[in-house]
Amino acid sequence: MQEEEDRMLTVMDVCKYLNISRSGLYTLMSQDETFPKGARIIGRSRRWKRPDLDKWVESKQDNIYSS
Repeated sequence: MQEEEDRMLTVMDVCKYLNISRSGLYTLMSQDETFPKGARIIGRSRRWKRPDLDKWVESKQDNIYSS
């Protein structure tokens, strides 16, 4: 389980995890200031840590349920 949390997720991994398209991910990245920035890896590649995405998802759920 710890290995899964430590693994850096690619754009496609993040899309699958959030159930969104690649363009949807790029829209989130440009329009939602709270979306995790991720880390640049070699050139323009970007990777995210799953716990960072989990926290972001939880914050969005909190906003929905508190409205």
